[in-house]
Amino acid sequence: GLSLRRVGLAALILTSLVSLITCPYSKVEESFNLQATHDVFYHGIRPALFAAWSGHSGSDLPYDHLQYPGVVPRTFTGPIILGYACQIISMLVCPLFDLAARPLLVQALSRGILLAFNIHAMYRLAIAADNKFGQNNPIVGAYLLLVTAVQFHLPFYLSRMLPNVFALILVIHAYADWLSGRSRRAAAWLVAATSIF
Repeated sequence: GLSLRRVGLAALILTSLVSLITCPYSKVEESFNLQATHDVFYHGIRPALFAAWSGHSGSDLPYDHLQYPGVVPRTFTGPIILGYACQIISMLVCPLFDLAARPLLVQALSRGILLAFNIHAMYRLAIAADNKFGQNNPIVGAYLLLVTAVQFHLPFYLSRMLPNVFALILVIHAYADWLSGRSRRAAAWLVAATSIF
């Protein structure tokens, strides 16, 4: 049971990483979150906070996504998390090389972090499925991971910076909690996913 689940997890990680590495370019729908993550990594949110606190109009802020805005205002929550996670990793690897000088690597790293959040959620769902449906033979979660790994869409999209992919993390955690009998917590995840993303 557990070893088969680990095989399923490894398969999902492998197929998702192949999609991440072999398809480095973004779709139009990803552009807002990608630009916002770039801006948070390179500039942080300090310029925006300073402009807000000082009553400044913000017209000269150093953010690309303000120069090329999308048609619909979107949340900054996902890009802030990814941008600052990349900054932390950049500080850790700074003695070895300058991550900021490699924007495509920053993009791949931020997508890899998003992928890690999604993989963690999928693994929690697999454990919950095993606990709910496989008391005698816990292979349901392993099959869930294996079937997910051999499909095209989810391994490809788990690392794409689309609003729905950010929300998917919370929704999968909600399903895991629902299967585990924690319906209030599941409802909280779903409300958060709906209201934030």
